[in-house]
Amino acid sequence: MSQLPQDPKNHKPLYDQLRELILNKIVNGEYAVLSQIPSENEFAEQFGVSRITVRQALNQLQLEGYIFKVPGKGTFVSKPKTFQNISSLQGFAEAMSSAGHEILNRVISAELKQVPMHVVPKLKLPVKANVYEIQRVRLLNRQP
Repeated sequence: MSQLPQDPKNHKPLYDQLRELILNKIVNGEYAVLSQIPSENEFAEQFGVSRITVRQALNQLQLEGYIFKVPGKGTFVSKPKTFQNISSLQGFAEAMSSAGHEILNRVISAELKQVPMHVVPKLKLPVKANVYEIQRVRLLNRQP
């Protein structure tokens, strides 16, 4: 049985300390996405805390979207939320693939067309120039 670290300077409630510990295990991959995590009883025994403390920590993690509960089955790690850091200059595919997501492009149509008049000055093309128009759907983890 391992105990939660006892730091006299840490004035956080036990459930919050436990929440951070479990969250670190999720973020570090010790608890993999969609894998089952230990039960309330197992956490209580492992860390020497009450089930109420464990339940508070797990409820908070569930509210934050890190875990989900399946009645009669257990508690599981959620898929990570998708977000793109806009403080750095990255394309969608680069940002999502570096975060471990699968990116697919599905081409809906591709055809050679004459440039519409309202687009000519924006692209600085001659009138009646031809361009390729491509319509695509981008899939993140195989979902549009």
